[in-house]
This record gives sequence, C-alpha cells and structure tokens, in this order.
Amino acid sequence: MATAVVLGGGISGLSCAYYLSTIARQYMKKIILIESGTALGGWIRTTRYPDGTIFEHGPRSMRPVGKAGYNALTLANELGLSSAVLPVIKSHPAAQKRLILVSNQLHTLPSGPSHLFRKVPPFSKPFIWYLLRDLIARKKKVEDESIHDFAIRRFGKEIAEYILDPVCRGIVAGDSREISVRSLFGNLFQGEQEHGSVVKGQLKQMKESKLEDLLHSDLVIKSKSQGWAMWTLRNGLQSLPEAIAKHLENDDLVQILTNAPCKRINFEGGKAVVMFGESHLLVNHVFSSIPSRTLSRLLSASYPTLAQNLSSIQAVHVAVVNLEFKGKVLQNEKITRSKVKTSSSASTSPDRC
Repeated sequence: MATAVVLGGGISGLSCAYYLSTIARQYMKKIILIESGTALGGWIRTTRYPDGTIFEHGPRSMRPVGKAGYNALTLANELGLSSAVLPVIKSHPAAQKRLILVSNQLHTLPSGPSHLFRKVPPFSKPFIWYLLRDLIARKKKVEDESIHDFAIRRFGKEIAEYILDPVCRGIVAGDSREISVRSLFGNLFQGEQEHGSVVKGQLKQMKESKLEDLLHSDLVIKSKSQGWAMWTLRNGLQSLPEAIAKHLENDDLVQILTNAPCKRINFEGGKAVVMFGESHLLVNHVFSSIPSRTLSRLLSASYPTLAQNLSSIQAVHVAVVNLEFKGKVLQNEKITRSKVKTSSSASTSPDRC
C-alpha cells in the first residue's frame, strides 16, 4: 500500500488523483493533492452571468477523437456530466469553417471529401496529392523530431506551413519548428513508425476504434454516431474540474490541500520527502502536474542536472479575449470565437462555445 502526492490542482493534477483513486485504488493507502493557490482547476476557469452568458478564460472546448478524447468523454460520463454536454457536429458551420491568413489574405481550409480532388487556395495542388505523397514517402526511424520537419517529410512544405503550424499555434500557442511531434501528435508519429505512413496509421486506427466501441462509454459511442467535432459543457468547461474536485472531496482516500505551495522535494531511502509550508510528507510516489520551471526549483538541490533541463523548457503566455454584442448582430454561420447575447435560449447554443 503506497502513499502518493500529486503536485498541482489543475485539470492534470485533478485527473491524476481521480485515476489513482479509481483505477489504482487497491494499491493506494493515501492520495494527497497539493495546490499552491486557493482554487482548483488551473487554466480552466469560467465566468458565469445570471442571464446565461458564459465567458471562458482558458480552454473552451474539447475534441472527442483519439484515446485522449475518448478518455475525456468517459470521464465526463463517470462524473455524471453527460446531460450537460453540448456537442458541435462536424456539419455545423462553426466546425467546418477554419480560416488561415496567408500573404494578408484569409483562406478557408479544406474540409470534407469535396476538397480532395480540387485545388483550393492557398494550396497549389489538390489535397489528394499530399495524402498520396505520404503513402509513397519512405519511413524514417526516429526517436522524435519537430512537427514542422515531420510534416515536410510526409506531406510537403504547404501542409507544414498552412495547416500544422497554425494548428500548433491554436493548440499550444507555439512554433511547429520547436514542438515535438511525438508529444503533441503522437498518433501521427506512431502511424509512420508502426505502419509506414500517417494515412495508413489513421485508417488502421479507425478500424481498431470500431472494434473497441463496446469498451467505451455511452458518451463516446454517441459522439461517434452523431459525428461530433468538439464539445463543451452547458455551464462552462470549469464544470469538469469542479466535478472531479467534488468527487475527490467525498473520497476518504484523498486529501486536498490548497494554499500550500511546495518548497522542495528530497529523496531518501527510496522515498520522497515533500516539503510545503511548515510541514513535510514522506511518500512513495510523487506525480507532478506543475509547470516544468516550477518543478525545477523544487529539485535543484537533489537533482541539479534534471532541474537545469526542466528550467530550459520554453513556455508562453496566452491571452483569451471574449467579445459580447448587444442583440443579434452577427450571422450564426460566421460566429467562431465570439460570444453573442441574444436570448436565454442562446446560452445553450453551440455557437456560444
């Protein structure tokens, strides 16, 4: 029976504590989650107004694809949030219309089979050409590489610069030339390494996912059958960490400590000594879900080389701007990232998420 400490009360730390208390429960004597601030949830924060208006300060939606997407939906289902899920289906204009800026001109990214065989600016070739290039490109055995280099090898410069680089900036606000493909797009990386091409890997994954449907929750199966492109929660995405925190607070195995910044971590005799405030804990396992630079300061005395490597990992700040308009001043099909106040019923519309 082990004692574990989870550092950080954001969505990663809360999820870690949740899975330790469920999947690994039989091995756990105590699970202690330590959060330096006064609130849980990390970057996921929602402002809710009496009229139903929802403003997100961080993430505002989640994608229901891949193992991570299936896990998130299953988690929402287990927490009793299924009835609060607001999906956006793939045929919805907000899901289909994605714009990129190239040479001071806005272009709509290709979407759907209709764009496979015709050339769409700013691309110089039909989309099928880039897929065929991936199918005939040689497999390169690598441990990892940048997303930009990976995309150029498999699909060419235009896919790298017009699709994957904007996607990276949208997901993590980073440069595709500096981000690990194995870390951010592990399924694409594994597609080449295991099947010789990204296209073959995706087709194989689709086939396997159909066979595994019975292993997934009802919410996952529903998202597949209805063709969800993304989803959020009726009262904002903050409802997810709130539900996890409530579950953990009602679990005798778990203890949550807020306003308890960790000061140092030492390792003695196969165990870790976690120091915070005027207290310390002797534990078997430490799970970190705090920024790498913060973790580096905690390990500087015990593992200076590791601490130096952690401190070198770059991070950026991201600002989220919510716009609210009085009355219905924008057409629904043109709404992507703005919030529009219309009526009480509009507060549950996918256009607002």
